[in-house]
Order: sequence, then structure tokens, then C-alpha cells
Amino acid sequence: MLATADTLKNTLISGNSAEFVQCLRGFQSECDESENLQKLKDFLSESLKVVSALLVGQAKAEVSDTVGGHGGETFLVLPDTQFHEPRGRFKTTLSTVGMHLEGKTASCFVTWDNITHAVTFPAYQTTKKEGEDLVVLRIEPGSVKYNGKDLKCLLWNLGKSLGKPIKVTHDACLVDGTESVVVTTLLQHLWGKALTKPRSDLFQTIAIKDAKPYLLCYKGTQEGAIYPLECGVVFIKPTIFLPAEQIASLTAGRGGGSGQTRYVDLKIETADDEVHEFTNIERDQLPALQGYVKGYLEMRKKAEEEAKRAEKAARGEDCEDDDSEDEDEDFDPDADDDDDDSDDSDESSDDNCSDDSDVDTESDAEMAVEKQAGVGQRQSPKKGQHKVYQKDEIRKNQKKRKAAPESCPAGGDLEDVDALMRAAYQSSARAKSVMNENFVKSENDVNCLSATSACDAPMM
Repeated sequence: MLATADTLKNTLISGNSAEFVQCLRGFQSECDESENLQKLKDFLSESLKVVSALLVGQAKAEVSDTVGGHGGETFLVLPDTQFHEPRGRFKTTLSTVGMHLEGKTASCFVTWDNITHAVTFPAYQTTKKEGEDLVVLRIEPGSVKYNGKDLKCLLWNLGKSLGKPIKVTHDACLVDGTESVVVTTLLQHLWGKALTKPRSDLFQTIAIKDAKPYLLCYKGTQEGAIYPLECGVVFIKPTIFLPAEQIASLTAGRGGGSGQTRYVDLKIETADDEVHEFTNIERDQLPALQGYVKGYLEMRKKAEEEAKRAEKAARGEDCEDDDSEDEDEDFDPDADDDDDDSDDSDESSDDNCSDDSDVDTESDAEMAVEKQAGVGQRQSPKKGQHKVYQKDEIRKNQKKRKAAPESCPAGGDLEDVDALMRAAYQSSARAKSVMNENFVKSENDVNCLSATSACDAPMM
């Protein structure tokens, strides 16, 4: 008997299930083979239940030790709360250090430091008349285990019934009302951050009445809904939380751009090259989805620009250096004095021109006079070019005035010569202006005569 017990022990340690069953069969009486196998099955099933209970008890003890080790002050205890993930009903305790969930089969403890994101929004499906709210808490990967597996998110279903009011009487947070109001308020207080909520300016469905903050869709074969939020995209259920900082690209409308299909889809690629595709979205909601993608990209771009400015400020760099360098590209320290004079003359000529239409008339008239005299055969300047032509004439006259003193006889009075040149230039300008006025007048008379003749002519 001892040898057989030692063999059974060694087999159990080795983990060889087939050999373990053979050892157990050695303890059975010499009865019908099928009857022995049935007894063995029942025996193993009962043993599995006992082992599972032992594991649950041990896990609860470990969680309790963890909670006791953290200490903390209790704010609220809810004896029966509903969670969709992990699925079940739990006794939930909210304290200054975290959340303690005690279930029938397993327990877990989540500290506030383990929570990276927290959002709340209305449930897309409910059987309650007053509706229900959902709270999604994203947990730092690998930080919390539930039933031996990594827990990624908590999906808490909160009631909005006024028939079951809840009250928190702690001095640091006095709040009462529905389960949804009390829990969300208390979570913000204990977590120390605001819970993200849907923004209608960022996304809402296209509907005449009762627009929604979610879109019904499929993830593979699983039917659910996506919530496009400021902090990322959430799919319910199973719960998938895609934080904004991990989203590499968003693509909407790949179901067919020309309207061949009834549905469109949303494709999200994360920084680790993982692709999530949500399908069977109603085509009527494509503008709303595209609006969210556009708004999301604008927010991402703005955040990146602010980060760059903050980085430059941290390094002590001036953000406006590049602009000043671009503005100084046109500056030429070796430019001639003639250019400076011409710039001054340009300003004076612009100041003297009170109306662009007057300048156009003078320029056109001047071109007509030159053409009639056979002096110039160039085409009439386009609008906006007449000022350039005047600048060229002024530059030529300025160069003549500068060259005049150099040809003055020795011992001559330079100031008198300069005065004579200015007087001659003004006289020439006045004569030219009179000629232009006469030409315009004569041209107007001709036009009027033509118009009168056309009016007097009999109609055919």
C-alpha cells in the first residue's frame, strides 16, 4: 500500500495524467470495468471542485493580505454590484488606496495607480426604463490578475434608478443619489482625475432626434458598439480600450466609397502594428465617423505642436527665430543707393495716387499718345503693372538729375543747377499731364460722338 501511495505521489508530481489515472484504477475493486470508470470520473469531478475551492480561498486570502497591507480608509461598500468584466456580481469596496472586488469564485484588488484611463458613457443597450451607465477603467497591462489571468479592463454597470439611493457620508466626499452619480463622483475624488465623457462636438450620430454617442458595429463575429472619445476608442463588448496615444492611424469608410454597400467600417492601427477593424457600420453615419477622424487628427496635430513648443522652451530656444530669418532673406546690405532712392520715390508716387482707376486712365492715355506718335509699340500694361512703368520713368529722371552736376562747368553753383533741373522736370511733368488730359478729353468726345451716332442710327 505504501509503495502504491508513493507511486501515486510521484505520478502526481510528474504531471502525467494518463499514468495518474492508471494508479487510481489500481485502488479500485475488481468489478465491472465500466462501473469502475464511472466511479473514477465522479471521484475526479468532486476532487476538481475541492481543488477549485481551495484555489479561490487562497486567492482571496492573498487579496485580503494585499488590501490589508496597503491599509487605506474606506469610503463606500456596495454589497452587490454588477460587472460585465470580469463578469459577475461582486462586493465592491472603494477606499483611498483602490477598489476591492470580492466574488464567489475569485477576487481582485486594483489600486488607483494601476488605472491609466477612466471613462463613463450611457449603455448602448439596457432593459431598465431609466437607462444605465457604464464605467470603463483601463488597467496598466500586467499589473492585476483575476482568476490567474491578466485583467485588462473593468466594465462596471451602474444603475440610474431613484428607488435605490446611495449615500456617502465621509467628510472628504459628501454625495448622495443614484448609483451612477455616487460612484462616478467618488471615483473622480479617489482617483484624483476627471472621468472622460462623450463630447457631442467631437462625435455624435446623425439623427433628427436623440443622437447617440456610439455606433453599433461588429468586431469579427461579436456584435457590440464603439464609443469614439477624446481619449481614444472603446468597444463594448468584450471590452477593447484603444488609448489615443497608442493609435497610429484611423481610416473610415473602407466599405465602399461610391455607395455600392449598405455598410462602412472603421480601421484602427496601433503603434505596435496591431489592426482593429470594426465593420457593419451604417453608411448614413459615415459623415459623423469622418468628422471624428478629422477632429481627432486635428487634436493630435495640436498636441504634437504644443509638445514641440514645450520642448523648445525647455531647451531655451526661441520659437520665432525661423520666422525672423525668413523675413531677413530679402535684405541685401550691398544694394546701391539708387534702389533706396527708387523705393522712396515709389512710396511718394503711391501716396500721390488716391485711386487706382486714375492711374490706369493716365497710363492708357500715355500709351495711346506714344503709339499715335510712333514712339512706342509696346502693348498697354496689364492692371497692376502701370505703377512699375511710372517707377521706371522716375528712376530715369533721377539718374539724369544725379548726372547733371557732374557736367556742370568748374566753379558753377551746384545748388542753382539742381534747382534749375528740378524746375525743368516739373515743367516737363506739367506739360505731359496737360497733354494726357487733352488726349483723354478728345478721346471721350470721340466716344460720346460714336455713342450718339449709334443711338441715332435707325434700327434694321
